[in-house]
Amino acid sequence: MLLRGHDCKPYCRGPLPVVGCCQCARPLAYGAPMPSQPPVIDLHTHSTCSDGTQSPADVVASAAAAGVTVLGLTDHDVIAGWAPAAAAGVERGITVVPGLELSTQAGGVSIHMLAYFVDPDHAELNALMATIRGHRDTRMQRTVELLAADGYPVDYDAIVDYVGQGVTLGRPHIADALVRTGTFGDRNAVFDEVLHGRSQYYVRHWAPEASDAV
Repeated sequence: MLLRGHDCKPYCRGPLPVVGCCQCARPLAYGAPMPSQPPVIDLHTHSTCSDGTQSPADVVASAAAAGVTVLGLTDHDVIAGWAPAAAAGVERGITVVPGLELSTQAGGVSIHMLAYFVDPDHAELNALMATIRGHRDTRMQRTVELLAADGYPVDYDAIVDYVGQGVTLGRPHIADALVRTGTFGDRNAVFDEVLHGRSQYYVRHWAPEASDAV
């Protein structure tokens, strides 16, 4: 399959061609060749690089086990999972589409923008994602402070130690911390009671205008 009128240069990195540029036929998606049967496609997944619960390789393995043949890895504001996901895709025989879910806003309304085949070396985009992650960190710290002040057993440093450096932090990590302490039974229960968008503990974070992100 060829993508016409597309500059493939930033993406020609995969070991096996799946979707090619009409000019050079180099690969734009990574993994196994497209199957003869209609593909099973999931283009929106998260890993432990953001607020998912599995490593990028394990996300690919679970998708393959479920019969998915084309998988998009779209972590929040980070592309660190692309390489391990691509390697797992080759191993598991599944096509991995490199993507991300970029935090943006328009008129004060949060918009999570899915993007695919972005240039991983784009300096401005990488700087923007780093800035967003920094604001997410600040939001996380403030949310934790509010919860701890009301007696909830949660600590920012403990959360960071648990999930690791470089992860895009989000409310699900706070939820998981409260589940680990036995305060709540699962993520959904935490969000229903204290982390929903109308909660007194809800803290907004900065994000770029959606039009600027495009």
